[in-house]
This record gives sequence, C-alpha cells and structure tokens, in this order.
Amino acid sequence: MGRPLRDAHSQMNSYIGVFIDITERKKIEFALCESEMHREVAEAVAAERQRFFDVLETLPVMICLLTSDYHVAFANRSYRGYFGTSGERRCYEFRFGRTKPCEFCESYKVFETGHPHHWKVNVSDGSIIEAYDFPFTDIDDSLMILKMDIDVIERKNVGETLRLSNIYNRSLIEASLDPLVTIGYDGKITDVNTSTEFVTGYSRDELIGTDFTNYFTEPEKAKKVYQEVFEKGLVFDYELEIQNKNGHLTPILYNASVYRMNMVRLLVFLQRHVILLNASK
Repeated sequence: MGRPLRDAHSQMNSYIGVFIDITERKKIEFALCESEMHREVAEAVAAERQRFFDVLETLPVMICLLTSDYHVAFANRSYRGYFGTSGERRCYEFRFGRTKPCEFCESYKVFETGHPHHWKVNVSDGSIIEAYDFPFTDIDDSLMILKMDIDVIERKNVGETLRLSNIYNRSLIEASLDPLVTIGYDGKITDVNTSTEFVTGYSRDELIGTDFTNYFTEPEKAKKVYQEVFEKGLVFDYELEIQNKNGHLTPILYNASVYRMNMVRLLVFLQRHVILLNASK
C-alpha cells in the first residue's frame, strides 16, 4: 500500500509505501475455502447416498448390500420381510442359521471377477431364489455387492415375470449414485436415471430415444467406445466428457457391459466420482 508525496508545487517527488507479507492470510483463506468445498462435497454425496437408500427401500424386490466379510450393510423392506434383520450377524448366520459361508452361494464371484453375476438356488423351504449380483463401490471406496433376489415361486404367470424384470431393470438404473444409461445396438438411449438427467440438463423423456453420443464433447469417440463394448462385451475407465445443455462440462469415466433382459442392450455407468475427488483437492 502506498501514497505519493508532493512538493510545494504539487509535483510528486517521492512516495511512502508499506509492504505486508500476506502469505499466512492467504493460507488461511485457502484452508477455509478448501474446508467449505469439502463440506459441500460431503453434503452432496450424503444426499445422493440417502436418495439411493430411499429408492432401494421402496422396491418390491429383495435388495441388500453385502460387505466382503459377509455382513449386510443395508437391506430394504422386502429383504427384511423375507429374511428378517441381521442384528450384526453375517448373512449366512441369520438367513440360514449356518456357522460358515454357504457352499452354494455364488454372490462372492463378483469380488473375484469384478463383473455382474446371475444365478439361482433352491432354498430349504421349497423356494427358488433368483439372484442378480453387481459390483458396488460405496462413497468411502469400500467394495460391496449389490444383491437383488427374486422368489421365483411367487411369479404367478409370464406377465408377473415380465413385471418383475421391468422392476429390476428400472431399480438397477435408478439406484446408481452416478449417471447410468441403457442403450440399444443403434446407439439410442432406452433408459436413464435421475443422475443422468442432472448431468445432461435434460429430462428422462427428452433423453430416451435420442442418440447416446449427442451428449458428449467428442461424439465420434463416444460412438467408437460403445461399439467396442458390443464387440468385446465390456469396457472399463474410458475417459469422456459430458456437456450439459447449459454448457457445463463434466469429465467422466465410461464403464459399460452388455446385458440381456428381453433384448440385448448396453448398461453404461458414467463414473462422476472423479469430479468430487478432484474438487476435494
């Protein structure tokens, strides 16, 4: 900070100035800004996590999150109604009264392969459980299994089977904390979740039926990668950038695999967590 000194004729002949080292002040300001950013990120993640659990709670299929040590981190109403509550017990203890993991259980193949797994099992009470297991990363980066069970015996007819399949498709899409999209061979979007609406700025009705590549800054690159998935079966951590209709850009990691439910489609997971991690730095 400074000001000029003038002589009797109002001519500036010198100045007086003060220099202040503001390094510490800037450090404090930066720390406060970073702390506020961490708080906003934490609140946003917590809100998404709660929305995720709220969606799972109301679904009519049995859903739980299994940890690597066989504990149930979350169970929705349908799951609790069928198997009861865990009470801190491992899944094989409260579900089947066993003292060690069930030899018929195939859920934990997800940890070995990193891929979704679909299987069936005959339960001792005469029920047949159809299981859909998916790799799932929680907000703290812990690896879990998103498990969806359907009691096949309860399916009264083909119409009920299709209804449950549609519920399964919809619930899988909406449950994701990150943008998740299904597309057909032609590259047209067949379904999206709320997170996709948020990151693109378009509603679900506006997105369905449009070209998947329209929402990326490099459409040809996006087209090439989804075609590669149909050829190879899956793709991991392919870097792309989504452009919101308001112009905002969101870098994402594109992960996709082919799934078959009534028809062959791609299930595309657009991992946005990398943005939160960068922001926290």
